[in-house]
Amino acid sequence: MDHDPRTAPAGSAAELVTPELICELARSSPLITVIGDIILDSWMQGHSTRLAREAPVPVVEQGEETLCPGGAANTAMNLASLGARVRLLGVVGDDESGAAVRGLLADANVDVSHVLVSRELTTTKKTRIVVDEHIMLRLDAVGVHELSESERRDLDARLCTAAVAAAADSDALVIADYGGPVHATELPRALAGVEERPLTIVDAHSPEHWRDLHPTVVTPNVHEVEETLHASFRTERHRVTLAQKFAPALRAATNSSALVITLDKDGAVAVDAADTVHVTRADPVPESQASGAGDTFVAGLALALSTGCPLGVAAEFAQLAANVVVHRQGTSLCSTADLLEIVGPDHRLAEEPEPVSAGGHEGGARGRATRLPVSGNRTVLAFGPADPTADGSILEAARSLGTFLVVALPSPSTGSPALHADPRVDVVTPWSPDVAAVVASVRPDVIALDTAKPDCPRPAEIALRFSHLDIEVVDLRRHLQDHGIVKEAR
Repeated sequence: MDHDPRTAPAGSAAELVTPELICELARSSPLITVIGDIILDSWMQGHSTRLAREAPVPVVEQGEETLCPGGAANTAMNLASLGARVRLLGVVGDDESGAAVRGLLADANVDVSHVLVSRELTTTKKTRIVVDEHIMLRLDAVGVHELSESERRDLDARLCTAAVAAAADSDALVIADYGGPVHATELPRALAGVEERPLTIVDAHSPEHWRDLHPTVVTPNVHEVEETLHASFRTERHRVTLAQKFAPALRAATNSSALVITLDKDGAVAVDAADTVHVTRADPVPESQASGAGDTFVAGLALALSTGCPLGVAAEFAQLAANVVVHRQGTSLCSTADLLEIVGPDHRLAEEPEPVSAGGHEGGARGRATRLPVSGNRTVLAFGPADPTADGSILEAARSLGTFLVVALPSPSTGSPALHADPRVDVVTPWSPDVAAVVASVRPDVIALDTAKPDCPRPAEIALRFSHLDIEVVDLRRHLQDHGIVKEAR
């Protein structure tokens, strides 16, 4: 490569998740030890055409069952799929579920020699009943964690000994604590006593429980931030801003050097030791499709950080991996091949020979010298531009107003194929007959209007109609004139 993405300046992370970087991370094959709660996920497929006589519930004809490692085991599986050498530490029961999950892990080349088996413990199994592609029910067989004192001491001592030994030769440690057996051990104390501990990532329901480790990175989700800080994200609209606001208090509460707050459909907010903020963008899907995506994110983050990537680049790599699995049903894996298929010659992350400013994309008239300044992390809803050839500057103006561009067209128009393929456009959607419906769906920060189009709403009308919302309204033609670009917008 002409440049090393691991020494890239902040702000260029998205452009640096290239095929070369993906291959380099896979080839590096770091040794990563995952310590955490091991779960067996079951996906039971079924079909239903009628209701039961005894109760108004569907009668489900049972189909095939798919078993997948879950929890810390899913993190380990994803790390192996991305090219890491993986060692897993944890406890399972001496039961069918424990044997199944250990077998699946071993088949994926995950080292399970330090997975302890307890006759007093029941392996947690989560079964999702999927009826005609819809999750109808989740049945949790939660492990029995009330151990005898002698068994608890024995498991605790063996886990702590293995964890301390693993810290000596691992490139990274990942703590995947979901409130199960690992949470009740002396592992925080034991690992805190290791003087030269490697990169340590804590992915825990209660990240403050591991504060004595002074972890390198913690990766809480919204609920875990709220529980840790006794704070509230209030409305979903400003979650990215609130995540940045809560970051200093969260770092103090967890004693972490850096953090990544995951916001599901809103991506993630990464804050490094120098208080540099980087925001990733997710590929939103229904929550029913997001099972295990957080484990994939942590796996991608650990792989990238363990090989020396800056936090912003690592977060982008992790987000890309999570974006792969959310489009698959069930507990899924992301592989190096999956990432290379996305980050190809036509993908925006690999499109530009030189980095552009965050949110900026070349398009339409390639090679045009004039560029508009790009605003911050905002969603833009644009009404009007339908043809990248005729509306090149209008699209450029809309794109410059934020980092995510939704183009709304009057039904039944769907726009030209070139519009859907244009790298500046993220989503194309119909808006008529009701503008309010698409505004409620997109929740934009900016509404941008091509006032030269006769079917485009008027700025004054939009400003008045949505005056109760914190939305900026922009006349794209006037915006171009203000920047001295009018030739293509006539």
